[in-house]
Amino acid sequence: VVSTQSTGEEPNFSHYMKKDHYGFIHEKPIPMEPFDKKSLERKQIKEKKWLRMVKHWQETNRQPEDLKSRIWKGCPDSLRGQVWPLMLRIREIKQSNEKQHGPNMYERMKEKARKKSADIRQIDLDVHRTYRNHEMFQLKYGVMQQKLFYVLAAYSMFNKEVGYCQGMANVVALMLMYLHEEEDAFWALTSLLRGERYQMNDFFTPRLPKLFRCLDHHMVLRKKFIPSVHKHLKKLHYEPTLYATKWFLQCFLDKLPFSLAFECGTYSSLRERRLKPRWL
Repeated sequence: VVSTQSTGEEPNFSHYMKKDHYGFIHEKPIPMEPFDKKSLERKQIKEKKWLRMVKHWQETNRQPEDLKSRIWKGCPDSLRGQVWPLMLRIREIKQSNEKQHGPNMYERMKEKARKKSADIRQIDLDVHRTYRNHEMFQLKYGVMQQKLFYVLAAYSMFNKEVGYCQGMANVVALMLMYLHEEEDAFWALTSLLRGERYQMNDFFTPRLPKLFRCLDHHMVLRKKFIPSVHKHLKKLHYEPTLYATKWFLQCFLDKLPFSLAFECGTYSSLRERRLKPRWL
């Protein structure tokens, strides 16, 4: 550890005052919330309940019956790194793919990408503009940017039907914030795109067929539930493609407050496959 005395630098506490709960750096200091003992106790009780549920889930490999109701109440941020791998069935997805295609799949795809990925240049450009206001991704060519680059490059070789598509970087970066390991983020992306439950692959294939099905469905719902807004937007020729494309491609990550985007994405992962689209 290098002290400020040895470097001659003055401690700058304003940096810590600008960082929010999720690690995003803001331009202005964030007001400190007053200490609330009751809120802290409720938070601790909630975390203990989730820990018991996660432990039972890991031991039995069965999704808890009360998971949906707990998701509605919100997943503790401290436990997302344990809950997401279970919801995405990362271990099962990895085992299934490696049984079919051979071991060390991620490392083999990463090595293959170094030699022949056609998407390397675009991936490099997108990595350097993904969550640059987050403490993990601020440093250009830093550890987390490298991990993000490698996961996207490896996946571009693993899923040739998709390759790489803009919008994937934000999703993988989010996974890395909580899963930390490159390979876990790689299999999480595989689960989202190719897994039986999520089936997001056609959001990113050529001509984006699933994206346009979702946009059409959004238009139907907009007309049904907010007819006055629908009529006004139609008058302005403001089509869903102009504002809703990133909702679906990036799972709302750029368009909602981070905490709300978390809950939308987590709860939607519980919806049945027959509900199309699952995001609405």
